Amino acid sequence: MATKSKEWNAKVLVERRDREAVLAVISASPSVTIEELLQQLPEMRWGNLFSILGECLQEGLVTLRQKEFQFEVIHSLQRGSGGDVLRGPVSPSSKDRKVAI
Repeated sequence: MATKSKEWNAKVLVERRDREAVLAVISASPSVTIEELLQQLPEMRWGNLFSILGECLQEGLVTLRQKEFQFEVIHSLQRGSGGDVLRGPVSPSSKDRKVAI
């Protein structure tokens, strides 16, 4: 039983370290694409990155902004006023869309 507890704690520590690494990269620049995140964190897997970004979006720590065919991640502290984020339906013709969850 103690082994399972140690394995679970180790997994939580790795996830926390991964999350802190992702947030450190995001907060170091005004915006960063998902591809740039993966380049700067080569040990990170897509699934882990999207899981971490999903949690951060739900907590309001980051915002996603679509530019053309890429998504940029912006740390909430670097975002301007609430007017920077569009909520609800967005026009499909928009070339610079911002999404907040």
